[in-house]
Amino acid sequence: MKRPGALQNFYLISHIPGADYIDTNEVESEPLWNKVSDEQLKAMLAKHGIRHDTTVILYGA
Repeated sequence: MKRPGALQNFYLISHIPGADYIDTNEVESEPLWNKVSDEQLKAMLAKHGIRHDTTVILYGA
C-alpha cells in the first residue's frame, strides 16, 4: 500500500510479514465513529482476503 513520506518509511520498517494494513476509516464512519454497515464491512474484509474461516490478529501502532 502506498503511503506518503515518513508514514511509508514507518510502515516498511515496522511491518509484520503477512500483515495487511486496514485504515480505521474502513471500519468506522465519522462523525461518531460508529461501525460501517454490515455490507461495507463484508466488502472491506473480502477486499483484504479475510473470509469466515480466516484467523485474524489485530495490532496497532
